Amino acid sequence: MGEWMQATARFGVLGPLRVEIGGRPVPLGPLKQQLVLATLLCHANRPVPVDVLTEAVWQDDPPRTARKNLQVYVSALRKLLGDEGAAEGPDTPAGARVSDPSALPPLPLAGRAAPSAPATAPTAEEFPGAVAHPVAPVVPFPAAASVPPYSPAAPTGVPGRTAARALPVPHLTMAPEPPTPYAGPESAPYARPAQAPSPTAPRITRESGGYRLRVSPGELDAGRFQDLARSARARATRGEHAAAAEQLRQALELWRGRPLAGLLDSPVVRVEAERLEERCLAGYEDWAEAELAGGSDAAALAEAVADVAERHPLRERLQAARMSALQQAGRPAEALAVYDGHRRLLARELGLAPGPALEARYRTLLAGRATRPAAPARTVLPPDTADFTGRVAQVGELAEAVRGGGRVAVLSGPAGIGKTALAVRVAHLLRAHFPDGRLLVRTREADGSARPHEAVLAELAALAGLDGHAGDDFRGTAARWRDWLAARRVLLILDDVPCEAVVRELLPAEGAGAALVTSRARLAGLAPVHRVDPPPYDVPEALDLLGRIIGTPRLRSDPAAAEAIVTAGGLLPLAVRASGLKLAMLRHLPLREYAARLADPHAVLDELAAGDVAVRPRLDRAWQDLPAPQRAALRRLSRLPLSRPFTLAQAAAALECEEAAALRQLEALILAGPVTSPPRETTATCTVYTQPHLIQLYAREAAAPQGRTAARLTA
Repeated sequence: MGEWMQATARFGVLGPLRVEIGGRPVPLGPLKQQLVLATLLCHANRPVPVDVLTEAVWQDDPPRTARKNLQVYVSALRKLLGDEGAAEGPDTPAGARVSDPSALPPLPLAGRAAPSAPATAPTAEEFPGAVAHPVAPVVPFPAAASVPPYSPAAPTGVPGRTAARALPVPHLTMAPEPPTPYAGPESAPYARPAQAPSPTAPRITRESGGYRLRVSPGELDAGRFQDLARSARARATRGEHAAAAEQLRQALELWRGRPLAGLLDSPVVRVEAERLEERCLAGYEDWAEAELAGGSDAAALAEAVADVAERHPLRERLQAARMSALQQAGRPAEALAVYDGHRRLLARELGLAPGPALEARYRTLLAGRATRPAAPARTVLPPDTADFTGRVAQVGELAEAVRGGGRVAVLSGPAGIGKTALAVRVAHLLRAHFPDGRLLVRTREADGSARPHEAVLAELAALAGLDGHAGDDFRGTAARWRDWLAARRVLLILDDVPCEAVVRELLPAEGAGAALVTSRARLAGLAPVHRVDPPPYDVPEALDLLGRIIGTPRLRSDPAAAEAIVTAGGLLPLAVRASGLKLAMLRHLPLREYAARLADPHAVLDELAAGDVAVRPRLDRAWQDLPAPQRAALRRLSRLPLSRPFTLAQAAAALECEEAAALRQLEALILAGPVTSPPRETTATCTVYTQPHLIQLYAREAAAPQGRTAARLTA
């Protein structure tokens, strides 16, 4: 609630009238002055005609001095709001300034006292025929921490999935229909200015035959409510139901009770209060529907909605939300009873029948075809990596890319670069944005071979609860799966994808969900997609991860050796983790000694292993996936200086071919993953290429006549 919490002035109409300046509540003066302020705030940033203000204060019986009295109230409000240097105008005598009480007209100001004395109520002597009212006490805005916990037995409806996420809803006494505003087509109680007004500009100005009260964004609680509700409705339209419910929850937290309580004897103010109450109820209905669509706890929601629905039995959206919550909670008989009670009430009080939407809901319930609660969101994800390190930019980029839904992001890079861990981290962070589930399916077997497409589809179909077996009718099941996915806010992770065909078969052309695809290859045939190529760690990130695994004191005992350990593995996240896990088990092994082992290029691939966290098996599988011509090219390129960038001319020399042929081979390797190129445009002759450190070491082994790789693998 940033703007609202940071505002230097805060105005409150969603409850008793309140004003804070600089964090301190200010006395608002006598009743009639409060009525002027309330009317101006209800139409903030818009001119309010003098006739409307007069009616708000005196109804149909204004005194002959009403306009002058109104000028006095406005002058007092200007001083109260800090308009010490307000420009002269019709409401201020010539040559006088509002900040000078002695220069005010010789009219007695209701409630005005000496600067050091508290405000007082107007007397009959000051305004003949007036009724004395007590001055409102100075009460600060309630702090958010004062919100009591949720209790199903509370006298007011409480939005919240669970007690921990609840907030109390104000006591609501609503008009059956929103009254007609005086200001023509503008129905919003607050007009957000096109740009923030200057802080030195006067708060209240005289214009267009009336007065305008300037309010900046975030200063008026009704404006904040309006902004949050509008944003939440836009999110709900995009299918972001959990996020919409949270924003509506924040909006409802702004309510402190009945709007402008204590000022409702004025018909003008009462009309505005009823309009505000209507918006509160509409926001509550939006909240309940967003919670239902987001798959919230239906039983808790039914309890939360019950009180408000019973106090406003003619509101069909509330009744429909209550019926839906009861049905989804497995209480269809109670849902039908709600409908029957509402139908009887309409017939008795208004001689009407339920509207088409509620009638359709009733018939659906009666026929037993009501939508069941969306099964609790399926989460088939590995746990988030507890010591996940770095990748701040990539996490933010991926989250932004898929948050809106309907997007595919491809994470490409060599084995061990951390693609899966990055995708899983993003999926855990975006839980609220994908209320229908987050699923990860692996597209390869444990030995690295590609799983049959039918097996992958069968797993997904089972997770979705689709009938049939993928092997029986692959095309039909694939179509049903895509239809299921397109209609839901699901984040799907396709892990270690071997080729584009898998993605095309499993993802719909459009829909509310999103997908993260990880692959060693670039999957260049997929479009449009958002592409992220996670780089190796930088040295500080690698040392951070190593320290988290082996302990910071041990890392600091020999920082030079620690840096040698992480750089020996090419700053590959998998290599850093394998080193750390090995050192964590071998507490007796000095860092310097282990660094010396890793300095031997013939031993490093075998040293980077701790149980099943090992570099060599991953490189074995990646090597076997490459076509024979690409393996041959990598063997030749491995003769270049280790871990150094190289040019096209150097590559052509190593490949023993013309530059044009070398360029074709390099581009094939870039698409497959073992070679990288700059992210920006450059000419072929100026481009600098790189090979991941450990892939180059592996290729050197494969190139040796009696090398270990050559002996173990068929090249």
